Amino acid sequence: MAMITFSKNLNLKFIIIFLGAFSFFALIAAYISQYVFDLQPCILCIYQRWPYFLVVAITVLSIFVSKKNILTILLAISILAIFGESLLAFYHVMVEYKIFKGFGGCSEKDLSAITNIVELKKAINDQPLVKCSEPQFHFLGLTMAFWNMIYSLILLTFAIYFICYKARKD
Repeated sequence: MAMITFSKNLNLKFIIIFLGAFSFFALIAAYISQYVFDLQPCILCIYQRWPYFLVVAITVLSIFVSKKNILTILLAISILAIFGESLLAFYHVMVEYKIFKGFGGCSEKDLSAITNIVELKKAINDQPLVKCSEPQFHFLGLTMAFWNMIYSLILLTFAIYFICYKARKD
């Protein structure tokens, strides 16, 4: 009975806060895995954090906004960020499964053309610490990038569901 009452009071700000809270949880999980469990992120892992940071920032901003038009724009940006996160996570999974080739820091550099120690030092320092194509950890047979893809798709699905539910109520 309480759920029915809650659903009738659904609003844009709730959806934004919902997305922000779960984006914050994703970031917390990423930092715990990095700093507590010493799972160092590759460059794609770092890139996958950016949309979550954007959604958290939008959530904080939405707390101070009360106009429906602005909240609608903030919600649209949040959903686009989560959609972008899902695409980036999908790309990362494809790199891990070697279906796609990584870009930039994900690919190995050819060190054979290096002629002196300064060039070698620069090439080594420019290399990512962790390759995007070699996952460090699996949970239930899936990589962290795969779990992140599932998480972001579920988050996106809930956001779209809430929007559709709100549209039917309005």
